[in-house]
Amino acid sequence: GGSITIRGESLSISNGGFIDTAVFGQGNAGNVSINATGLVTLDGGVVFSGIERFSFNGAERNGIGNAGNISIETPLLDIQDGGLTTSTFGSANEAQSGESDADSISTIAISADEIKLSGNSGILADTFGSARGGDILLQPYAPGGDIEITTVGDASPISASTAFDSSGRGGNITIQNAEIARLENTELFTSSSGSGDAGGISVQNVGVLLMRH
Repeated sequence: GGSITIRGESLSISNGGFIDTAVFGQGNAGNVSINATGLVTLDGGVVFSGIERFSFNGAERNGIGNAGNISIETPLLDIQDGGLTTSTFGSANEAQSGESDADSISTIAISADEIKLSGNSGILADTFGSARGGDILLQPYAPGGDIEITTVGDASPISASTAFDSSGRGGNITIQNAEIARLENTELFTSSSGSGDAGGISVQNVGVLLMRH
C-alpha cells in the first residue's frame, strides 16, 4: 500500500475522520508519518494501518499481509474517543516473498512529551494470523526529555495483542530514552489469545519511572 506523510504546526482529526493506509487483499499496508511542532488531536478520529477483509466471488475473506508503521512526533498527543491501530493478517512471507519477518514487523512509534487518552480511546497493535504482531514504542519528543502518559476515566490500555485464532507472537511495548517517564492511570498491556506467545513490556534508558493509578 501507499504511504502518507503529514508535516506541519498542528493536526486535528475529528468527528469520524481518519487516516487509513489499509490494503484489501494481499500485500503490506503503507506507512503513516505525522510530524507536528504543536498539538496533534484525535477527537473521534482514527489513524489506521493494516489489512482489511474483502469480498471475492461473493464470499468475505481475510487479507494477507502486514500492517505498516505509524510514526507520530509531537509535543502533545491528545486522543479523545479515537485511536491509533495497526492490524496484521496472515504471514509476511505470504504477502511478499523474500521479506523476512524481522524486516516486516510494524511499529507504532510515538515521540511526545505528553500523551492523553480519554473516552473510548486506545493505542492498539493487533495480529490475526501467523505473522509477528506489531510493536509500540513510546519516547519523549526530544530524546532525553520527559514523557507523561495520562489516561482519563476508562479509556482502553495501550495494547499489543493477538486474536483467538492467531498463531503469531504478540508485539512488544517499550518506553525509552527519557529522563523521567510518568504513567498516570495508564495500563500497558500485552496478551495472546492464540497459540503464539504474548509480547513483552520493557523500559530502556529511562532515569526514573513513576506510575500512579
